[in-house]
Amino acid sequence: MRVLLVGAVLLVGTVGVGLDLPHLAFFASEPVVVWIAPGEGEPVLLWCGEPVSVPWTKIPDGDRVRWEARLPNEAPVGVWVACTPEGRCAAFLRVGDDRAILEVRTVPGAQVTLNGEVTMVDPAGRALFVAEPGVHKLSVRFGEIESESEVALQARQRTALLLAMAEAELSSPVALPQVPNGQVITLTVHVASPVDLPTLGAELVLPPGWDGEANPDVFDPVLAGHRMARSWRVRVPADAAVGAYPLLVAVPALDLVARADLVVDRCLPERVVIAHWDAHAGQPDLSLPGELTYDRLLWARPFVGQALPFACPGNAFTRDEFEALVREWAGGS
Repeated sequence: MRVLLVGAVLLVGTVGVGLDLPHLAFFASEPVVVWIAPGEGEPVLLWCGEPVSVPWTKIPDGDRVRWEARLPNEAPVGVWVACTPEGRCAAFLRVGDDRAILEVRTVPGAQVTLNGEVTMVDPAGRALFVAEPGVHKLSVRFGEIESESEVALQARQRTALLLAMAEAELSSPVALPQVPNGQVITLTVHVASPVDLPTLGAELVLPPGWDGEANPDVFDPVLAGHRMARSWRVRVPADAAVGAYPLLVAVPALDLVARADLVVDRCLPERVVIAHWDAHAGQPDLSLPGELTYDRLLWARPFVGQALPFACPGNAFTRDEFEALVREWAGGS
């Protein structure tokens, strides 16, 4: 499938002071629409820098004027420019009726990919794709957050998508069963939204018998264009069987579901034990993010050659493993 990308250079020019276009692209069979301030003369269309004469229809539209014009059938497809008599200009794309238009609105600075073709969105959070009809793979990435989906496009049809992103992570990938009062894990969802939300409005979906409690940040507003974290404390029942469990956070307002899989096991990997070790409690605190520190490595040093507490019995903590953790800590310090 061939895909045409229209990048930031075009998109930045689509909105100007006193001039606006409702779309980034127009099909050949539909009129070009331009909104400008009242009192100004009719717009001018340019192709390759040369004016093209077209009949305009003027329609009052609130505090601005809507101008419509139909280009002749033989007018070329490609990038056109609309200008006011005062010289304010905006670019748009003229598209053949055998193609489909996909207009994406997402977080400014995100990277949008359609069938492997990549473009960066403009400062207003928009990206435009012109593609052949069919089912296309669409993904959007913002920092470390990525969302993937499929979109069905039809000829002579404009599809507009509002794309938000969410990614779930756990304070520990593994939890222990049979812990008195249950094991507590922190589930954090990183959200990037193209629109402001008064609150995330998320729904926590847990396995039967599990319970969770929202941290206060869950009820804070979500600001458009920012990567924001919201978290829950999830309690793993003391009688949870060994296995993998999905933890889900649904965000209906953004049509998103974020998922993280937690493994319940009878023992912990050595790195998890060390990175979560709480010296005051004398055991790992899996509700906090794992972090290698000097004090934790110093605590682990005497266990070289033997099993760490809470680690799998029979697996000795080796010198090579210890030195690898020291190098990791030194590289990140």
